Amino acid sequence: MRIKNWTKFQHFKDRKPPWVKLYRDLLDDIDWHELDPLSAKVLCMLWLIASEDDGYIPELKTLSFRLRLPIKTTKDCITKLTHWLEQDDINVISKEYQNDSLETERETEIKREKEKETEAKTKASRLSPNWKLSDDDYNFCRSERPDLDPQKIAESFKDYWISKPKDASKTDWSATWRNWVRRQDISKNKQKSFYQSDLEIKKARHDEMVGKTKKPTIDITPNDILELK
Repeated sequence: MRIKNWTKFQHFKDRKPPWVKLYRDLLDDIDWHELDPLSAKVLCMLWLIASEDDGYIPELKTLSFRLRLPIKTTKDCITKLTHWLEQDDINVISKEYQNDSLETERETEIKREKEKETEAKTKASRLSPNWKLSDDDYNFCRSERPDLDPQKIAESFKDYWISKPKDASKTDWSATWRNWVRRQDISKNKQKSFYQSDLEIKKARHDEMVGKTKKPTIDITPNDILELK
């Protein structure tokens, strides 16, 4: 990259002169007056840097260091200074800048998506009215507490958290469900599987019905027979 018309306006016998020429035409240059303060400052510094190498400006990384500016800021300023730079060179830089900007935008977009995912995972929320017991939560209850009926416990779990007015937001409802299952009162469930309890109830009813239909039996002893005689 090179300063436009360098040899026309700057004449030095030796490189790295202590000063450069600044022409009064700049006062009536519309492009100059439309520059923002930082870009105008950078242009003056580019003239000084270019005087070290016959109007040529070093590659972007070195230039960024010489200007004491971030690479992105340096690129932004250069794209605004096309009026004072060789056109071919600035077009190349502009393309590189555009490609780099697109890449930066993609990286930023991916980063934001990851942040949103993380935020969604860590953000507390209330239990949805449409909450239903998942297969994993159901199986956990069966294996951890076989004395419980998962569906009945799920109903009490849902009713409790939906009706709770305060402190009812959780970041992980599956973890809340597991703790709920673990804390169920064992004594109320008699430490028996609800399937076993159901079978026992059915069996007791069956025995009761069978007992009622049996004919009563009378135990007679030998003494009873003698008395009858």
